Amino acid sequence: MYDWVQTLRRAKACLSDRTTGKKASEIDIKDIVPKISSGISIKKRKLNKKTFPNCFIGAAAVDWMMLNLNMSSRSECVAVGKKLLDEGFIQSVTSEPFADTFSLYQFLKTQ
Repeated sequence: MYDWVQTLRRAKACLSDRTTGKKASEIDIKDIVPKISSGISIKKRKLNKKTFPNCFIGAAAVDWMMLNLNMSSRSECVAVGKKLLDEGFIQSVTSEPFADTFSLYQFLKTQ
């Protein structure tokens, strides 16, 4: 019985110490730009018979953020992507807002 109680206490401590993940408001955009630009696949992509150099897919950026920034949800990652777009670090190839889709984006500046 003593072991059972100790195991429950340890489990409770582990659950209470667990972090829930970051929110978009906690991310400093300038700090992640160099990391994300080297962490995702950036290459020449075709869209509507046009070729665009140095592009990445929105869903790939969201996947990277979930893995490397410990984000709390995919929607929080989209909010970070919108910040990148609004602050001029990326541009949409198709003039769409940032989305967790196969939309194409390009980095504009790395500072």
